[in-house]
Amino acid sequence: MDLAGKGAKQFFHKGNGVYCPGCFQNFVAPRCAGCGDPCMGGSGVTAKDDKTIEALNVTWHAKCFRCVSCGRAITGTFQERMGRPVCNGCARR
Repeated sequence: MDLAGKGAKQFFHKGNGVYCPGCFQNFVAPRCAGCGDPCMGGSGVTAKDDKTIEALNVTWHAKCFRCVSCGRAITGTFQERMGRPVCNGCARR
């Protein structure tokens, strides 16, 4: 089946499925543990700054990966408290 002539520009593969960007975003993409929105980092479907992080066994938008205590962005090492990220400064308190 030739979809190129139908205006299809991009598709995503996961498992045995092939998805258009909208369906991939709505039904397949992992959800951010911080905000709950789809993580589409590097897919070209969303803004280029939509980078994702895999930490604590879940996926996060880089902008959502923040210390649960002080709210500062975590860009380096961190600690875990009850399944949530905590910056090293707050972890020492």
